[in-house]
Amino acid sequence: MVDICENELWKIINRELVGDFTENDLKSFRHPKCAFNARIATWGPYDNTYRYFKTLLFNSALRMPKEFFALYKMVPNTDIGNPLFVTVSGLKINIEYLFSIEEILFLGSIMSQIETCVEIGGGYGRLCHAVIALFPNISKYTMIDLEPMQKVSKMYLKKALSNDQFKKINFVKVNELDQLGCFDLAININSFAEIKKEYVKKYLDVINEKSSFFYSRNTVGKYSPGDIGLFEYDKKQVKSALKSGMCQDKVDIFDEDALISARDNYLRSYLPGKKLTIFKDEISYPYTYYHHVLYSIEGLTLKSQ
Repeated sequence: MVDICENELWKIINRELVGDFTENDLKSFRHPKCAFNARIATWGPYDNTYRYFKTLLFNSALRMPKEFFALYKMVPNTDIGNPLFVTVSGLKINIEYLFSIEEILFLGSIMSQIETCVEIGGGYGRLCHAVIALFPNISKYTMIDLEPMQKVSKMYLKKALSNDQFKKINFVKVNELDQLGCFDLAININSFAEIKKEYVKKYLDVINEKSSFFYSRNTVGKYSPGDIGLFEYDKKQVKSALKSGMCQDKVDIFDEDALISARDNYLRSYLPGKKLTIFKDEISYPYTYYHHVLYSIEGLTLKSQ
């Protein structure tokens, strides 16, 4: 008989999880919160590591086209703030700038043919940074945001860009929309889903009046915290989130048919007005409950890429 025995790790697992396993345990041994599932059946969904996040980021980066890596390489200082990253094609890729290059690729040839951008709720400035670094034809990039966030974005962008590039940025407060002149492209990523519907409508009215293009990458609906395994949370924050944005219907974000239906409503909801029509749209990966859509003045044409 071959002398084979369990190692120290499996002695512990067998003693603590397997030894007392009964037929009654079959009812729930594969439940996400079950210790048996986490150690025996698969990696537990509640794994307290970067495993799933970095797997998502890594696989997302692996599926990118060659153009993605060429653009990513041309954006300097993407590591400010010490983000998590994976390495693909020799580049250290973090998820925020993966999104930025995805957004630029979706927008396509429009980015080399315009001069002015307005981004509403630009956060710390990841997309602004990438656009200004990649497109010298952009002469003015306006960032509209709340004052506390603008404090962060000003510091970040001043460090990420050269002095001449930073001078192209115009910082505007949310209550100063009347100061805006006409502009080529309006951008909103995620933040319209986080503010009151009546405020979103005011922004959309301004976009319809003053912009040739509008790009949105927002959520197509709302979901309950329990749908993603979140059971301890601030109820006031969740209540506020569920009542924000244009698309407030609850959606099973892991149901393909439900998402298809929700996307139709999303495309109608973020249409700024009669002046603009849908130019193109597509599913936003890897988080497929987000959606890319570009609206443009009806009949407006672009030069081919």
